[in-house]
Amino acid sequence: MNAWLEKAFHLGVHGRWNLRSPSFDPSRIRRILAVRNDNVGDVLCCTPAIRALRKAFPRAYLAALVVGYSRDAITGNPDLDEVFIYEKAKHRPDRSRIVSLGKQWGVE
Repeated sequence: MNAWLEKAFHLGVHGRWNLRSPSFDPSRIRRILAVRNDNVGDVLCCTPAIRALRKAFPRAYLAALVVGYSRDAITGNPDLDEVFIYEKAKHRPDRSRIVSLGKQWGVE
């Protein structure tokens, strides 16, 4: 894995990595789920990214998934269509719960 990351870094730094993919069509993006399973400050710091996603994909349904104690930091954000809240065990990410919520929401 480290060798792959090192190669990707060098390709990006030396400009040999084509970042434009002809197969990417932004109009085909219909649903976006932003996941932050960490602290309130980290959730607040991601609000510019959410704004950028809304600007880039104005027709997409944009939702966020955050832990319960970060609820107030993101609820009411005008760039989000919905906020999903989940509770996790202290200091242990509940990945199975995140996957389950994603499946309920229709994320493949």
